[in-house]
Amino acid sequence: SLLPYGLIDILLREQGLENGVSANLALLSVQQQAYTELALGFSRNRGDRFGYGAKLKLLSGTSYMNLSTSKALLNIANDKVDARLAMNLQSTGLVSADERLRFKTSTKPGDYLFPSGLGGALDLGVFYKPVSFVKLALAVTDLGLLHWSKIRSTDYSLDYTMDASD
Repeated sequence: SLLPYGLIDILLREQGLENGVSANLALLSVQQQAYTELALGFSRNRGDRFGYGAKLKLLSGTSYMNLSTSKALLNIANDKVDARLAMNLQSTGLVSADERLRFKTSTKPGDYLFPSGLGGALDLGVFYKPVSFVKLALAVTDLGLLHWSKIRSTDYSLDYTMDASD
């Protein structure tokens, strides 16, 4: 996830959300992926001091969501709140959102039986023991990709004004 400076500024602000707050939350991005992996691994020790291993993984995607904002402005001044938002939601799999951004779970049997994404990955690792009480290890995990199919893309916008003085 990418956190825009405006969000961090609001979170660290001691006085809270009150008159005089203006924040640009554009470029906020949140991504979720759920998948199952089926793996086949191999490892070997060469004596007591050195070893290596590898794991080959088949990935089966269950659900994917990516929410990104192109415009997200918040302004609070003179007891008036103005919010402007433009965002895009991409999703596939068991969870999706409708045109009013209400999340729903799929009722189609095929979504539960067949994966929404397929991919593969590789894990590699080595270790070395220079002395009996020190072990140095190096690992590279999840080196691979997961390709999602049937991605739905929906754009949302919000233009909101509230006058708190009324």
